[in-house]
Amino acid sequence: MIDLSLFSGQKFAVFGLGISGLSTASALKNAGAQVMLWDDSPTSRQNAADLGHNVRDLTTQDFKQFDGLILSPGVPLTHPKPHWVVDKAKAADLPILGDIELFLQAVKQDDRAKIVAVTGTNGKSTTVSLIHHVLSQAGLDAHLGGNIGSTTVLDMPEVAQNRIYVVELSSYQIDLMPSLQKHGFAPDVSVLINVSPDHIDRHGNIENYAKVKSQIFVQQTDDDLSIIGVDDEFGARFAKYYDAKSLSAISRLADIFCENGRISADGETVLDLSAAPSLQGVHNAQNAAIAYMIAKYFKLTDQAIAAAMNDFAGLEHRMELVGKISTIHGDILFINDSKATNAEAVKPALGAYEQIYWVAGGRAKQGGLKPLLKPLAKIKKAYLFGESAQEFAGQLVGVANFEVFSQMSDSVNKALTDIVHNEADGLKVILLSPAAASFDQFESFETRGKQFKQLAKKLGAKPI
Repeated sequence: MIDLSLFSGQKFAVFGLGISGLSTASALKNAGAQVMLWDDSPTSRQNAADLGHNVRDLTTQDFKQFDGLILSPGVPLTHPKPHWVVDKAKAADLPILGDIELFLQAVKQDDRAKIVAVTGTNGKSTTVSLIHHVLSQAGLDAHLGGNIGSTTVLDMPEVAQNRIYVVELSSYQIDLMPSLQKHGFAPDVSVLINVSPDHIDRHGNIENYAKVKSQIFVQQTDDDLSIIGVDDEFGARFAKYYDAKSLSAISRLADIFCENGRISADGETVLDLSAAPSLQGVHNAQNAAIAYMIAKYFKLTDQAIAAAMNDFAGLEHRMELVGKISTIHGDILFINDSKATNAEAVKPALGAYEQIYWVAGGRAKQGGLKPLLKPLAKIKKAYLFGESAQEFAGQLVGVANFEVFSQMSDSVNKALTDIVHNEADGLKVILLSPAAASFDQFESFETRGKQFKQLAKKLGAKPI
C-alpha cells in the first residue's frame, strides 16, 4: 500500500464508499490521519461501518474542521450539477481531491519512483496493460493500477528506488488532481491516446472533456516524455501546444506512423508486429507504438521490446478471440469486444476483419452509430439487441442489412444460423462490439462479455 504518512495528523471527509473510497480511507487511517466517511447509499454506509470505518453523517458536519474532501470519481463534480457534498466543500473553501491526488503527492515527495500516466477516450486499458507487460518482461519493477481492474492506485506497493507506476486515468480522476497544476507534480510520462465524444454529461461539452484530459501535460519538463495521438482535432492541437511526441495512423509526418503489423519513424520500420498475434490491426499498432516509445525512454533494447510484444496475451473483453467453429466453407470466429461501449471504440474491430456479422446494442451513448456509418457499410449484417436496437436500426437504414432482437442470445444464434445457411467461403467473424453501455440488460460490460463467451461455447466454438 502507498505510504500516506505525509497526511498524518490531518483530518479528511471521504464521500463515496466504493472500492476507491474504502481503499483511501484505510490508507489514510494507516498513515495516522483522521477520517469520516459517508455515502448517499445506506447499504454502502453499513458496509463501511461493518469494516470498522468511522461513518458519520456529513450533512450535519462542519466542513471547516477538515483538511480536504476525498471524493469518489463517480460523484458529479461540475455537471450535470455539482453533488451537494461538492457544494458544501466549496462553501467551506475545502480542497476536493481524489485518491489519485493523494497517490501523486506521495510518490512525488521524493525522486525514487516514476509515474507513467495514460488517458484517452478509447484504448487506455490495452495500452497500460501492454506498457506494464513490456516493462515487467524486461525485468523492470513496474506496477499497474488506476482505472483498470480492482487495484486502486493506493493499493500498489510503496515507493521504492526505480519503481515504475503505470496508471490508467479517466477524466473523472484527472478532475480530482489539483496538484497537476503545480511545478514538480507532473507525471514523468504522460500519454493522451485520443479524444472523441464521451462522458459529455459529466463535463458539459467535448471541449471541457478534452481540456481535462490535457492537464497531465501542463507541468511536464524537458526531462519528461509526452506522447499524444494526433488523428483527432484535440490531439493535433495539444501535441503542437505541448511539443509532444506524435503518433498517427493517418499522417506519415508524425514522429511515429502506425499501420497494421508495424510501426515506423522517418520511413523506416522500428517495430515489426507480424509475430504478435494479439497486436494485429492499426489500433493495436498505435498501442504498441506508445509502449515502444515508453520502453525506449526507460532504455530497453529493441530486441527486449519485440520479445515482450510477441507474447502479450491481450485483454479480456477487448477484441478477445473466444473460439472458432471449423466448417468446410471456412472457420467461424467468435470475437468478444464487449468493452467497446461507444461508437469510436468499435472502429478497430470493424477494421480488423472482413466478413463480419456484427452483434451490437445496449444503452446508447450520445451520437449513436454516426461515427461508424462508413465502416459499417462493409459488414455482412448487423444483429441489434437491447434498449438501443430500434435507434441503431433507424441509423442503419440504407447503410447495412440488419435484424432487431430483444436479447443478445437471440442475436448471436441468428448470426450463426445465417452464416451456416449462406455457405460462403472464407473466414467469417461473429463480432460482439456493442457500441453501447451494458446497463440496460447487464450489470457490466464484463458480465455481457462473459455471457457472449458462454453462448459461443454452447454453440460449439472451440478454444484456439
